[in-house]
Amino acid sequence: MLQFAVATEGTTSLFQVAKEIKTPLALSGLVVIVLYLIFRQLVLQQKGPKFISPQIAKYVFWLALVSMFLGFGGFLIDATARHEHPAPLYGKVHKANDETEGIPGAEVSLDVNYTRHTLTTADGDFVLDILPSELQKHARIWAKAKGFQKSVTKEIIIATPSDRIFIPLIIETNEPSTVPPKPERKHYKTSSWQQHSSNDDLKDVEHCGPPHPGWRIIPETVQFVVEWSQGSVNDEWSFSQEKVSPVVCYKVTTIHHGIGTSGKVNFHFEYDLEKL
Repeated sequence: MLQFAVATEGTTSLFQVAKEIKTPLALSGLVVIVLYLIFRQLVLQQKGPKFISPQIAKYVFWLALVSMFLGFGGFLIDATARHEHPAPLYGKVHKANDETEGIPGAEVSLDVNYTRHTLTTADGDFVLDILPSELQKHARIWAKAKGFQKSVTKEIIIATPSDRIFIPLIIETNEPSTVPPKPERKHYKTSSWQQHSSNDDLKDVEHCGPPHPGWRIIPETVQFVVEWSQGSVNDEWSFSQEKVSPVVCYKVTTIHHGIGTSGKVNFHFEYDLEKL
């Protein structure tokens, strides 16, 4: 009778514990406790462990081991999923040369790992979901809207989810045939530069593209294109636009660390030219 009372009390406590099980890891722990109680009851009823069948003991051991592995695996999967919640990347599609005049209903496309699309609001704003694993990766973003020319594809690095991207669009007009043709345009890519802080900090080093006699650089098409980098942008390395006329110039800073990652970046410029 005493053994029955103890067993009943233990079972009642076990059910109370089961109500609190919320994770796979806790479930595996409960399985081990249950198997321990079963072994204990068998020992008490058969007056010693030597009467327990070795085959039963073997099966119970493997069952406990498998449940522990499954529980721990479920815990890892759940923990990983919690850390991959997307963060918003904000931006705006606007008329060229006027960031305050947004373009509603424009389609924005972002290519990083895969291509995703969204539409702008009535104010021209948009939001795209970025996963933590996509930060610091190279990405391509562009936009298009009815009545406007498709934007130039921008090459960017998503530094933080709070980055705000501005995409200008040029109005597409149906000009009469009497109107002179639009000036000739062409795309230009500069040679590549390398700035590596292997031994010292290199701050505000100016890099400039070549002159283009007889051509005008279109400011809104100028891009700083990163070919390769080491370290975090705006931390171990950074860049800022100096001027776009008569030549394109950027200032680049790379920081040296005696211990840890030093700033290094390979880059070039790209832009459109319009014939004068």
